[in-house]
Amino acid sequence: MQPGRRRSHRGSRLRTARKLEARMSAPTLIATVPKNNVEEVRVSLTTFNGFDLVDIRTFARLIGAGGEPTPTKRGICLSRDRLPELIQALIHAQEGRASC
Repeated sequence: MQPGRRRSHRGSRLRTARKLEARMSAPTLIATVPKNNVEEVRVSLTTFNGFDLVDIRTFARLIGAGGEPTPTKRGICLSRDRLPELIQALIHAQEGRASC
């Protein structure tokens, strides 16, 4: 490699993404909530390595993506077993009170 040139990690990232996809089931979309003119929040269910998960993720309509929303890094993925705790926290947030 020439001095001053950085090594690209694009290939290794692509291989990692493909490995993850191989262990993850196709998501089942539960709901879509508009966030603003270009973003939406999607709630979906999936399975990864035998674990049932809920994924709450921001999707964005990117220029040149054909208008189809693309998933972003912004979001959370947690075990479906933890969903009752999250729902309770969201109810507390809606009521404007702390849940601690």
